Amino acid sequence: MDRILDFILDLLSKEIGPYLNSLWGNLVFLRITNLILIILIVLALIYRKKLLVFLQRDKNTEHDLKIFQTANIMLTERNLLDFLDQLGADHSYYRNPRIHISRYCNFFEEIGNGYLDQTIEKKNKELLSELNDLLNFIGITFFSCPGIQDTNDPRYCMYPDLNIDRGGRDDSEASKIYRSSELELNNHIEKVKDAYNGFRRTIKNKLKI
Repeated sequence: MDRILDFILDLLSKEIGPYLNSLWGNLVFLRITNLILIILIVLALIYRKKLLVFLQRDKNTEHDLKIFQTANIMLTERNLLDFLDQLGADHSYYRNPRIHISRYCNFFEEIGNGYLDQTIEKKNKELLSELNDLLNFIGITFFSCPGIQDTNDPRYCMYPDLNIDRGGRDDSEASKIYRSSELELNNHIEKVKDAYNGFRRTIKNKLKI
């Protein structure tokens, strides 16, 4: 291998060497080369701050991309929308999809998992706020339905004791409370959807994914 490299270097030296020697001996070539180097140095000095910002931006983008990809494994767009659709249409959910949302929120409680881009970070915080509000709401208004379930993924329904279709009460007071909760649930769902859409558009604009 060493002999082959030596042969190639020797060949290049013989074939290209004369041309390089003639160029280095040319005063005009040396002046142009020096002028180009001076211009590059001056430009580097003038735009050094912008250059550093650009290089840092690449590192920030790489960091934010990894954060998004990790979080997206915990909670995909499809999983979130399916969860919200079931909440809105049937006023029920299963535990496992809710756990994905909780893990997503818990992931961003660690400072190291925040986005470096402030626009993305702001939109993500808005999303987290709405998700936590939704989780808190269903945590106090949804109950095991039916009461005893022999499964690892139990189902929860909104006030089943106030819903006649689920064997609950059939009176005006129960209907009034249920209707009020339904409106509040729909409001939470719409806020989460709006927050997620804003977050996802920002991700697409900033990270190009």
